Amino acid sequence: MDESGCLFVVTLLAPSVLHQLDAGERVDGVTSLDDQLFLLVADHIEVYNGTDHQRSHTIAVPGLVCHKWNDLTSCERNCCLYVSDCEATCVRRVGLEGSTTAWPVSNKPRGLSVSSADQSLLVTCVGGRKLIKLNAEGQVVAVLSSNEVDLLRYST
Repeated sequence: MDESGCLFVVTLLAPSVLHQLDAGERVDGVTSLDDQLFLLVADHIEVYNGTDHQRSHTIAVPGLVCHKWNDLTSCERNCCLYVSDCEATCVRRVGLEGSTTAWPVSNKPRGLSVSSADQSLLVTCVGGRKLIKLNAEGQVVAVLSSNEVDLLRYST
């Protein structure tokens, strides 16, 4: 991904560019689920076919404000996407059919990751230097604070 909004699909077996997607705007997050590629672009999610890389549709994310610290991840078990919304201090759970639910987070959420162990959502927060663990209902189940890290960016 680069600042121009281009995303490069690369194979790890023999590193080479397989396909270049041009979103036209800055891409703030990318994830894949069920042979689909999802790009967080401004205030919406663009959905691409994972095989031929053709854009199939767009998922609106009502209330999302474009921000360079927003992020995107996916959860296979819950069959959904998660978007961090730094400006609204929340995480948005987005169903693949387009339903959305906002979960408030006490500090500005940034990086997102789904735990492989229990499928909980890990959220790094810019404000307060925290790592927050949310369950599938958006409830906080753990908070890890760190005074030794200046700025947490990603939870992976």
